[in-house]
Amino acid sequence: MRERGAEAVVSRETYMGRDAVRKRRVPKGYRHPDLDASLNSRRMRNEARLLRDARSAGVRTPIVYDVDPRDASIVMEAIPGRSLKKTIDSMGRDAESLCESLGESIGLLHSAGMTHGDPTTSNAIVNGASVWLIDFSMGIPAAGIEDMGVDVHLLERAMASAHPDAPWAFEAAMRGYGRTMADSAKVIDKVTEIRSRARYT
Repeated sequence: MRERGAEAVVSRETYMGRDAVRKRRVPKGYRHPDLDASLNSRRMRNEARLLRDARSAGVRTPIVYDVDPRDASIVMEAIPGRSLKKTIDSMGRDAESLCESLGESIGLLHSAGMTHGDPTTSNAIVNGASVWLIDFSMGIPAAGIEDMGVDVHLLERAMASAHPDAPWAFEAAMRGYGRTMADSAKVIDKVTEIRSRARYT
């Protein structure tokens, strides 16, 4: 399996006998090669660090097996399962507790001072009754309330776009978020402010 996105190529492989995924950032032809290599390497290292730190904070994330700064690639554990997006599409409201788990994971991240950066139901993998977060390429390791508000606002917009007939999905995520994020009220206030900014710009 090999998938190419705008930012990275993801391929399946075996690492020391274990099922693994290699994610390699795509070079950008419009940038100077040296600058491009430096940016890609730094972003890949940042993503690997976020995966590790999120795991330490109690979020289910793939184990990072190897980081190659020269190749701008990460080799990590392959998580079996399907996306939360597909799970909601097939299960409907029976997936409500999984949406709560997604919110809990984002709350744990924020409590530890990090953001995901691209919190969508496509970047959450359902494995049994557990939700795993993947793709931290847009994440921030030292985040403030504004960054966290943007994270939650992105989740709200992503869920509204991907699941327009399931408003309960975001509501469930916010219930879970409130259980694990002590400053959730401050973040929700910030989300309200971000929404009002968007209306007048």
